Amino acid sequence: MKIQFFILLAILTFTSCQPNYFFEEAIPVNNEAWSYNQPVSFKVDVNDPKKKYNLYFDIDHSTDYSFQNMYVQIHTTFPNGEKTSKPLSIDFMDKTGRWYGKCSGAVCKLRVQLKSAIQFKDPGQYGFEFEQFMRKENLRGIKNLAFRMEEVGGS
Repeated sequence: MKIQFFILLAILTFTSCQPNYFFEEAIPVNNEAWSYNQPVSFKVDVNDPKKKYNLYFDIDHSTDYSFQNMYVQIHTTFPNGEKTSKPLSIDFMDKTGRWYGKCSGAVCKLRVQLKSAIQFKDPGQYGFEFEQFMRKENLRGIKNLAFRMEEVGGS
């Protein structure tokens, strides 16, 4: 009986700690080099403007990535067709060369929280496009790019 209790407790612990992603999509980067002409786009249908979300941009990269940071332009398209753009500087490592992401072997996973507890004004489809705008046309060592929205509560 005690073993069954501990197994149930372990299952509840591990499943209750999982994020509640409303949306998640990952896109592999061709040849592990993110190019100027390869923006990644995500389309999300938001039906309940009373709910709140955390927005994340996840980057899987190799330890061969040769820059301390990356500049990304984020383009948002709203359901009414309005568009906005915002630059973002993403730090990959500290000044001593220690990676900020979680690394396993030669691959690191870096999570960037874009917004916290955001509410969308209008229901409808939102578009999010990410493009790199560094001085180099191809950023070698970028393996995968993902956009995630985590539901954090209701009204």
